[in-house]
Amino acid sequence: KQFRNQKLKGDFVIKFKDRIISVSLKNYIKGYDRPQLCSGTWVSFLNNFIFQSVGVGTFKDPITNDVFKGSDKEKRNELLDRLGLSYLKDAYNTYENVSSILRQRYVNSEDARLWSNIDTQWKDDCKNLSEEAIEVTIEALSKLPNDLIKPRVLKMAGLNYDEELLLISKDRYLCSLFDKDYAKLLERVNSDQCKVEYIKNKKSILFSLTDDVGQIINIDVPFTLQKNGAWHLPKTGQYEGTMFHKKEGIELHYGERRPKKSKEIATSINTYLNLKGANVC
Repeated sequence: KQFRNQKLKGDFVIKFKDRIISVSLKNYIKGYDRPQLCSGTWVSFLNNFIFQSVGVGTFKDPITNDVFKGSDKEKRNELLDRLGLSYLKDAYNTYENVSSILRQRYVNSEDARLWSNIDTQWKDDCKNLSEEAIEVTIEALSKLPNDLIKPRVLKMAGLNYDEELLLISKDRYLCSLFDKDYAKLLERVNSDQCKVEYIKNKKSILFSLTDDVGQIINIDVPFTLQKNGAWHLPKTGQYEGTMFHKKEGIELHYGERRPKKSKEIATSINTYLNLKGANVC
């Protein structure tokens, strides 16, 4: 939690006399060919390309150095105007329109009180609304200076030397402190010759890092909607009548909307590093 508040990925540290190394630990029973390294909302995804993050959900005003919340629409739009980035408002408007749809359709609507009433609608919205967001996001990124794109992509994927990585699976491991191929990967993606390209790939934005030799690695960023446990769907399966839900403090039928938790329904992005297809020669 301490490191998450500092926007770091570390799960443990190695302490030396003159320095501390932060290490992110990923443990995958089925292998680590595609580790997940970063998550957020659609708004925070774009915010992080433009503004310097100083904590979870907070950023630095590049003009005054004051700290502001990324969810502060008025402050953000003011800064976009002052920075000559007003054209990005279209993307933010799309994201916020989807957030409004989610509140109306799933948080406040009586039709959505039971998951069985809206499960098909949810799947359709995950696909259609996410694809629309991907298109406007790619358009927004295409208008940003290139020197804003690469540093953020490297940070999202943990490829910028800020921290170390330990990947563990059933019968093998990879530690960035000692793995020569991973060291070569880092060297190539951080070189001045490395460029970033991105395309829409189904329900994702696919970032490709390439240099004069060729493609180095891909980073997949899927866009979706996150229900965040908004409906009571215990893994033990369906049950008759109601069940007392301790966190909500009320009795709930199977598949019934949780009044408190449903307020956390949100847009969502993840970041996957496609190690299996990496070219480190």
